[in-house]
Amino acid sequence: MKKSFKCLLLAVETLSAFFPLLAIKNPAHAQDLVKITVVGDSTDRIWEVVQENLGDKVQVELVTLTDPVQANQALVSGEVDLAAFQHYAALAQYNEDNGTEITPITETFISPMNILSNQIDSIDDLKEGNTILIPESPTNRGRALKVLEDASLITIDAGVDPVDDAIYTQSRLILVMKI
Repeated sequence: MKKSFKCLLLAVETLSAFFPLLAIKNPAHAQDLVKITVVGDSTDRIWEVVQENLGDKVQVELVTLTDPVQANQALVSGEVDLAAFQHYAALAQYNEDNGTEITPITETFISPMNILSNQIDSIDDLKEGNTILIPESPTNRGRALKVLEDASLITIDAGVDPVDDAIYTQSRLILVMKI
């Protein structure tokens, strides 16, 4: 299985970009099936490509859950071998909150965060005083604020932690945390 597990890691690393693949223990035990928990189904196509690259060496079975806490609990309890759904900040927060020691073993991919609207078609259509909802969770709030800054919608003061501090300057928008 060690050779098969290395093939899985190689296939995943081929798609990598700062999104950790997590493990509680070394999942390289004697099996040809690796259960990986994910949250939601937005990454299914990526895992299909991983499986195509692995061929018959290792079978990947996705265990899709809707809640990151349940997904981490499945990993901790041994129901799954690996988890691939959260970024480092979310993992650190989960470990701190739950007294666990889930450890990244490699990086996979990063899921994009988008600016979405049912009312406007372009960022250029935003007007002063428009409202944008941002995630309440500190880890995703920081990502959302970075997306808004990259779109030149807000400016984050240098040296300020976008997760912990009120940081909006020169903003033409009203930002509201989603509760």
